Amino acid sequence: MSKPQEVDNRIAEILIQVKAFEFLSKSRFRQITAVGSKQNRSQVDFIGNMHKVLYAIVATRLYSAKHIEEHLAEYGERYLMRSLKNDITHAIDQKYPQLKNVSQTQFGIDKGIIFISSGRDYFGHKKYENSLYGLQQSKIHAVLNKVWTTKKSSEKSYKYLHHIVITKGRNVENALVYPYPNWE
Repeated sequence: MSKPQEVDNRIAEILIQVKAFEFLSKSRFRQITAVGSKQNRSQVDFIGNMHKVLYAIVATRLYSAKHIEEHLAEYGERYLMRSLKNDITHAIDQKYPQLKNVSQTQFGIDKGIIFISSGRDYFGHKKYENSLYGLQQSKIHAVLNKVWTTKKSSEKSYKYLHHIVITKGRNVENALVYPYPNWE
């Protein structure tokens, strides 16, 4: 990877963390603490408190979203749903070990959230704003349900993962949270 690509990736990671923090704050998390550094891949990005329950939060992005969305007209709905499923699964598989590590080593943290940026939340583009692979919200929920069911199918699989959050645009209030939280 070239130096400019490394810089671009680091800037994107920082912007994703800013959006994750904004989401947590607007979702009424309290005592949000930035934890990890990108040099220490075993750490999470944030620890947040919601009604005296501690959550570990990691932030990442959908890496192929830009490519997919630039070529939407070339792909059918099934292909787009499969691509979204694969990208979400990849993001979870890459970040879950961090949730697991923190949950197993720090007392009182046994719930985790994976915050996934669509890549459209920090540099909005009206054509793609509030869109995720050009799919309708019901299709996105179907994909999330399939990923969630697969990951949670056994008692020990992904037991520290409690929510997946996916942004669709600059407004984090439009983010999809799965399963729907009972944080109120």
